[in-house]
Amino acid sequence: MTPTARYPASRSRFSARAVGAVALVLAAAGCGTKQVEPAAGAAAPTAEESAAARAERPNLVLYVVDTLRADHLGCYGYDRPTSPRLDAFAREGVRFAEARAQSSWTKPAMATILTGLHPVTHGAERRAQGIAPEARTLAERLSEAGYDTAMFTTNPTVVEKFGFGRGFDRFEYVHQLQGRKRRSVRSAEMHRAATAWLDGRAAPERPFFLVVHTLDPHDPYRPEEPYRSRFAPGVDVASACCFRGERLGELSAEEAAIRRRDSMALYDGEIAANDASFGRLVDDLRARRLLDRSAVVFTSDHGEEFHEHGGWRHAESLFEEVLRVPLVLRLPGGTSSGVTVVDPADQIDIAPTLLDLASIPAPPELPGVSLLPVIGGGAAPPGESLAWLRHPAFDVVAIRDGNWKWLRHEGALREVTGEVGGVAGAGEAAEALYDLEADPGERRNLLEAEPARRRALALRVKEARARLARRQAAGEVEIDPALDAELRALGYLR
Repeated sequence: MTPTARYPASRSRFSARAVGAVALVLAAAGCGTKQVEPAAGAAAPTAEESAAARAERPNLVLYVVDTLRADHLGCYGYDRPTSPRLDAFAREGVRFAEARAQSSWTKPAMATILTGLHPVTHGAERRAQGIAPEARTLAERLSEAGYDTAMFTTNPTVVEKFGFGRGFDRFEYVHQLQGRKRRSVRSAEMHRAATAWLDGRAAPERPFFLVVHTLDPHDPYRPEEPYRSRFAPGVDVASACCFRGERLGELSAEEAAIRRRDSMALYDGEIAANDASFGRLVDDLRARRLLDRSAVVFTSDHGEEFHEHGGWRHAESLFEEVLRVPLVLRLPGGTSSGVTVVDPADQIDIAPTLLDLASIPAPPELPGVSLLPVIGGGAAPPGESLAWLRHPAFDVVAIRDGNWKWLRHEGALREVTGEVGGVAGAGEAAEALYDLEADPGERRNLLEAEPARRRALALRVKEARARLARRQAAGEVEIDPALDAELRALGYLR
């Protein structure tokens, strides 16, 4: 029977096997774990016991690299050595081979990671929209459970103005001034800010939730040495990075091939630079004896296009190159090391997984599920993976069920100014149906060959939108001139 939803009506917090596995992991690392419900007839815990349980909870570290596609990493099969530190980290942890984003640009994807909600639910879908007031963040839930919380970001779409600071004791938009303009900083500076916070905590005995959101692989691709020449010796950085707005037909085949080659080489250099910074953070956690008492998640908000389907960058489509993201989890103590999970995982699953590690029941409004049962040998949740992209001039939705993916792109084929990116599908509405097992590059549209499958997936999207969408329009936030300039510098505005 084909499942109608990814999210079962009733969800047990752990499979029996996973309970034992995770309990051993946390016990070996000096961390306790508690069941959600006490045994029948058991006395309620005292205040002292509750405080002790909170103190035993593992630290949680969430490291998000902006614009990082999974297939440019060694542990995901890439042939360039872009990620030696992440590759080593993955050998100590659990790698999810099929992790997917819920959108193809930063604001909705990061809001999904930090709330566990779909973009159509949390409301942060467009340029001036923030996280809806009723959408509770992961930081709010963890703070209430006794966690110290901190987030460091350098992307101007992920700032307090848009609701991303809710629940964090310390929220810092790390940037530098160039004249009167604010500019994003590199991952090395983000690493320094995060470790300074770790060293300055007033109550180091308390568990902490730390989010680090870096930006190195985001365009323009201008890696510093030694990373600039590692994969792109002799490449003209300025010409390779100047491709905003260029589409298929505006470049000759030869020009597009050269641009793609050079841009990807510089992009890979940025990944290598960010990989080194991530490795230093792991080293610092280990040196402070925090690593084995922490669960560390490495992931990305979305991927990047390099002309695979006629476009550059991101935020214009929902093809696999912008949806496939890395997801690696190192459990406390490094147990379950070297495991690869082939079952699908989504960004909506990150929040329930972190709550599960903190012994906090996931609220029923979260559509995702904890991934811990899968790691412990439990069955993966059945059903669909959804992605959304909203723009004033076009609307894109995609659904994947097993090997099949259907997407619909509504909007005019024209350049769009004033917000993220630019070109919609061919005509007023473009649809496609792909068999990703036979056609992972999404080249053969099977709409005509599989009309019944197309209708079934389209109906699933309609039902999901009705189930998940907010009942009122999301409000907008006023964008001041300084933020406007920063958004333009990163291509979020034209």
